Amino acid sequence: MKKNAHTHRIAFLHEKLADAHSSNKQTKIKVLKEIQVSRMTKHAQYWADLLFATGGKLNYDKCYWYLIRWKWDDNGQPQIMTKEELPASIQLLSGDKTTTTTIAQKNPSESL
Repeated sequence: MKKNAHTHRIAFLHEKLADAHSSNKQTKIKVLKEIQVSRMTKHAQYWADLLFATGGKLNYDKCYWYLIRWKWDDNGQPQIMTKEELPASIQLLSGDKTTTTTIAQKNPSESL
């Protein structure tokens, strides 16, 4: 019987990481997004390479990721930003390093 394995990685970054780069709010959001996406790409590539080294591979059609960031409206109510507000891209190299595949970004409101 074949078992399905699921890996979930959650990354949290503190605003202070971006403080060294800028005091501008939009620039901070961009810097934090770039740091998060870079880290997620690194970890996803690690797992893709590990699977390839052991004779397996990721099924990219089943892969996706979320980027969750809060914003506050004029009344101070928190809302999660959409992928349209935080566009980003994670691209993984194939096991033989000849092609790249873009992994789908989903909105945080989309279910598994």
